[in-house]
Amino acid sequence: PEIARLNVRSGQSQIAMGLTPDQASTLPSSVRVYSAPSSTVFYMQANFKKSVSELAANPNLWEAIRYGLDYDKLVRIAGRGAIQACGLLPREFLGGLPASACIKRDLARARRALQRTGVSNPTLEIEFPTDYVLEGMSFQTLSEAVQADLKQVGINVVLRGAPLTAWLPRWIDAKPHMVQGAQAALYPDPNSASAYLPTGYRGQYAGYTPRDAPDLTALGVR
Repeated sequence: PEIARLNVRSGQSQIAMGLTPDQASTLPSSVRVYSAPSSTVFYMQANFKKSVSELAANPNLWEAIRYGLDYDKLVRIAGRGAIQACGLLPREFLGGLPASACIKRDLARARRALQRTGVSNPTLEIEFPTDYVLEGMSFQTLSEAVQADLKQVGINVVLRGAPLTAWLPRWIDAKPHMVQGAQAALYPDPNSASAYLPTGYRGQYAGYTPRDAPDLTALGVR
């Protein structure tokens, strides 16, 4: 996006897409800036496979992460117009959870959940693409913010960035402890979230098999 911004600013290009609000604000008045609602949801994904990481596969760890993240800070990092995602469905979709359902940071609850894992001095890796920016948002910037948040919970996070061509096969093979991910829904329907079920491709990227979490699979079928 930065190169695209510079090219538009200098007149070498006519269109630049995916700029951050900060980048767009530096463009001269002769350049028209358009913004529109986005259906992209950024999220953290832990691996369900105990063979990869027993800690990452522990539901208490999921709760510790869920309540340990500073959502207000993450929204500020994303820039003007961004809002907290209250679930995997964007708020503008049928079935999207309202703002009242959004999780609020609760460090005490996060630390209690971490204690229930029974792991002392826990360490996990977050993997993310270093050369890929989606809608002006850097996965590395998000991962660094998550690392700082979880340190306050008591989780040591090791950042493991790699070029997209190296990161993507590891994600597809469900090898990372955790992934900083995102989904731009391909169509405006709640079924777009079925990809995260154990029978869906993104669910399997997280280490699920079609036999796991039968209650979720049954809901998906319904």
